[in-house]
Amino acid sequence: MPEIVVSARNRSEKGKNVNRRLRAQGLIPGVLYGARKDAVPVAVSPKEIGSILRSASGENTLFDLDLGGSRRKVILKEFQVEPIKGRLLHADFYEVALDQTLEVDVHVEIQGVPVGVKVQGGVLDIVTRELRIECLPTDIPEKIVVDVSELEMGKHIRVSEVKVPDKVKVLTEPDVVVVHVVAPRAEEEVAPVAAEAVPTEGAAVAEPEVIKKGKAVAEGAEGEEKPEKPERAERAEKPEKKEKKEGGSWSVSATRGSATAPPATTRASWWWTRSRPGPAPARGARRPTPGWPRPGSAARTCCSSSPSRS
Repeated sequence: MPEIVVSARNRSEKGKNVNRRLRAQGLIPGVLYGARKDAVPVAVSPKEIGSILRSASGENTLFDLDLGGSRRKVILKEFQVEPIKGRLLHADFYEVALDQTLEVDVHVEIQGVPVGVKVQGGVLDIVTRELRIECLPTDIPEKIVVDVSELEMGKHIRVSEVKVPDKVKVLTEPDVVVVHVVAPRAEEEVAPVAAEAVPTEGAAVAEPEVIKKGKAVAEGAEGEEKPEKPERAERAEKPEKKEKKEGGSWSVSATRGSATAPPATTRASWWWTRSRPGPAPARGARRPTPGWPRPGSAARTCCSSSPSRS
């Protein structure tokens, strides 16, 4: 496999606006880090990273990152893609040691047509599409091939039955099902619709009978007499409203002057004393204050004048 070299440069400035200007120049921001090493901000070309992602090994591709004349063996750890147009926005690179193992996810490729699908009419269902493995960086396989040619209806292949290279250790649980053949789901049967009878050429077509308003539906209903509807009960006469008896009296308390004086010169306080039953006072009438006037005062009647003050 030929070596892949990606050129990169250091980034001294950070921030959202700086990254936008960097993308406008045709580059994307990235970070280079590794075990027991400080993170280094870098800038790379998105076209070179895109070509690595489209290769056979994809994210597990081992390549050299040329940073200021020094090359470092890295793999693409993470990347960020714009959701609408699919452009690369950010990439993380992990510097690996060639003598130390690492864990990666490898794609599972299904090969062949199962007997349960070709002969027995089953459906192939892929359950697991990636396997977690551990190996040296130079021993990372591009894919793991699973042959399903002999797989029958109702049978399955587990992780423990998958064949991998000798230098590769599978970390996924051995009881996990990778692929199996299942019976197709039964479709719901639709009841056939009865075809309408087509009349012959010589046969007369009977016109549908129109039921008019008031016509009896059942035969023989014409002779039956319809029961007479009971006459509506006469509306009960509304009881006459009883006239309310007048009750109550008006009182006045003259503060100055005389109660018999003209309204313009008399200052008096009027209120309504109600004795039930009786009509309510007119709107705006003033009600008496409880406990006033006191018994025996000179302002009990409208005809009594206020006492003179010396």
